[in-house]
Amino acid sequence: MSRARWIAPILAALLAVQSAGGAATHVALPSIQESIIIPGGSPLTFKSFDKDAITAHFAGQIQLSGTYYYGNLVYQDASNDKAAYFRPDAASMARLPYFKEHGRPDDIFLSNPAAFERAVVPSGTKMRKSAPYATGHITIIVDQFEASIECDAPNFSARFVSIVTPAPVRMAAMPDTGC
Repeated sequence: MSRARWIAPILAALLAVQSAGGAATHVALPSIQESIIIPGGSPLTFKSFDKDAITAHFAGQIQLSGTYYYGNLVYQDASNDKAAYFRPDAASMARLPYFKEHGRPDDIFLSNPAAFERAVVPSGTKMRKSAPYATGHITIIVDQFEASIECDAPNFSARFVSIVTPAPVRMAAMPDTGC
């Protein structure tokens, strides 16, 4: 491994040490001219970059309120896999890490949609062609938060842990999303 390749992640980790007083933390991405800002008071802390320094991993759990969408993957392939997307409300968004230049994500991809479905979507819920997503306003806890840039846009994902406040389920179309 080249010296520059292992020094950049170490420097980024050092930059992630939170200062006293709850000030925002800035973490430079070693792979591109960009940084991630972790708001003061956020329960998430920078943990590491992946081996290519493209994805930032965070430690900690965070409670989020917002709207979820559960249904087919936005980028549908032949697998018919299901996906869970979460759109945080303004108060939740204010506590999430974001990119200085690329901004905040439109939604967060939940990495364990089957667990989300079991906890949130009543069995027997039927997806319709005109309304293929189960949706509702909900408060959840997530962990294993990750941030990356894909298609020159911010991309965030997290692992669903549990429900704090359940929501009635309704069927709807997924709002516009994508690259």
